[in-house]
Amino acid sequence: IRGTTNITPGPYWDQPVALYVDGVYIGKSQGNVFDMLNLERVEVLRGPQGTLFGRNTMAGALSLITRPPSGEFSGDASVSFGNYGSKVTKVTVDLPAMGKLKASLGARVEFRDGWVNTTHGSSEPELANRDSKGTFAGLEYDATDNLTFNYRFDYSKADQRAGFFQTIYSDVEQDLGIPGIIVNRGRQTTASIDSPNFEFSKVEGHSLTATWILSDAGTLKYIGAYREMDWNESLDNDGSPIPLAWTANFTEQDQTSHELQYLGSYGRWNWVGGLYYYEDDGFANQPQSFFFGAATTKTIAMVHTRARLMPRLITN
Repeated sequence: IRGTTNITPGPYWDQPVALYVDGVYIGKSQGNVFDMLNLERVEVLRGPQGTLFGRNTMAGALSLITRPPSGEFSGDASVSFGNYGSKVTKVTVDLPAMGKLKASLGARVEFRDGWVNTTHGSSEPELANRDSKGTFAGLEYDATDNLTFNYRFDYSKADQRAGFFQTIYSDVEQDLGIPGIIVNRGRQTTASIDSPNFEFSKVEGHSLTATWILSDAGTLKYIGAYREMDWNESLDNDGSPIPLAWTANFTEQDQTSHELQYLGSYGRWNWVGGLYYYEDDGFANQPQSFFFGAATTKTIAMVHTRARLMPRLITN
């Protein structure tokens, strides 16, 4: 928001524009890669928002709100087709209420062939394809007229080939005497590469929200969540059949958060108070190889944030 962005996917960097799903902070930019089939609305909030939201909302927040189960039997399904063998299938179902329990389920599958073919002997059979799957579940339990529990689950997985790094200009051969870089200013649909080129992402999240209406005394709300993320990618950065530049990133991260809010109003006064706890663990292995392996680096970074207890109070 206002030009503030995160320029690195490393797990040791937090996002200046925070992303929340049903009030749960998504800790890392790589963890943003997931499908949401039951999305009800998106709220764009100008920063800073650190008082009303968990953490790292200096430049603002994007708040994704999912649709609660309706308790009535309904659903929708769609299948769409496109070029390069593209097919996207989506199914969502709201189940009839079972006493005080309501439930909704959904799934999404996307597949598309790559639009860049590779030559014989290349490290990958094609590039820039799509192969992803996602599911969600939502449960709502009305324990009493004033106490409600909401559980949300989402799971997304992508296992596909990365895009093609096409070279449009190079002076490597002239300056360094290394031939083999393929230069083409027009769009290439056939490529020759030597390094692994793939993208793998798995994101899973669980959250539980308990809302207790205390009549005229206000509302108590608890939001607890656990999320985990795996992200593996490998890129042939020179886009050629010579081992000039190759980078990779293997990341794992999990996070746990607990939040307690007290909301209320009296006359012209409105207040929000609460406590927030966040903890995450993860690591990233980032091997790189340049100039036929002559310059090879391997960076392993660990990230650990814990026990941040943040009191919050605002009055208007």
